[in-house]
Amino acid sequence: MSTELNHLIAWDVKAFIEHPLVSQPKELTDRIWNNIKDTLVEFIKEKEVERLEEARLEVMFSRDALAAKLYKDWLATQALTEPFPSVADICLMKEFNDVIVRPADQPVKKKDFNPAIATLPQFVEEWRAKAKLELCKVLPALPEDHPNRDNAWKDPQRLDLATTIFGCGCFNTVSYPRVLFHRCLTSFGMSDCKVTDDLTARFERLNCVPWGYRDKQRCAVPASRFTRTLVQACGLDPETTTKIDMDELDPKFMCLECAPTAGGWRRVMAWNNVVCRCLFHLNMLLMLTWCPLLGESSLEHAQKHCHGAVRWL
Repeated sequence: MSTELNHLIAWDVKAFIEHPLVSQPKELTDRIWNNIKDTLVEFIKEKEVERLEEARLEVMFSRDALAAKLYKDWLATQALTEPFPSVADICLMKEFNDVIVRPADQPVKKKDFNPAIATLPQFVEEWRAKAKLELCKVLPALPEDHPNRDNAWKDPQRLDLATTIFGCGCFNTVSYPRVLFHRCLTSFGMSDCKVTDDLTARFERLNCVPWGYRDKQRCAVPASRFTRTLVQACGLDPETTTKIDMDELDPKFMCLECAPTAGGWRRVMAWNNVVCRCLFHLNMLLMLTWCPLLGESSLEHAQKHCHGAVRWL
């Protein structure tokens, strides 16, 4: 018991000296000791359990941090043109997690993660494929007469459409592939503290959660419908027009309903900014009053409609 007491004094001396049976203004006699011994021994044992648990978690946290650093070092060697899993996804990857959760008294070094690092390319590809399928499952069903209706849930090409937009807790609209690495979907938040277990503690220390850890993604139906009208206003087919197509066309839109500012300015926006603005203000009644401005005469077209200056956003 002397060892446990020494550990307690070194770890949390305040808890010991402030214990009601210890913090007494009287001399400790044999009689008093015999009366309080059992209670204090039980208290010291409980504190020893707490100390060992805290030490175990700290060891696991340090291994998570090492795994995160190794992953970030590996990412630095990759072409970041495609989405990659979050740090939390990697720490839960079996090859990494098996090393991280080894007994606390078993040393873990950088080289112990080498086999896990070697499997990262395959894991990333599998993660992307799985994430795409999860996103496809929440997309609206196709019309009954659509030839690809039955297989729509596993058609990742639908994710590239300009009309495929997902919702987010920060009230922003998120398209693919940004939905796979949008910060709001992987950062640790207070709502993630509901369960007090090892995983939650690890996520809190990493300040990150795996993609899809919270509620499943949802399709922003109003945004998708609104974007459909923008695509059609550009003379394009919303069933085949991708986000890249719209970005390359780079159409500007001007609201014919909004009054000019005090300085006489009219707002002219890129197509994706129009979607965000209308949804943020929940003003879907304006969805049919946006005028597309295309081609070299966009500026003249805008000035003709607003009879004043135009501000590009």
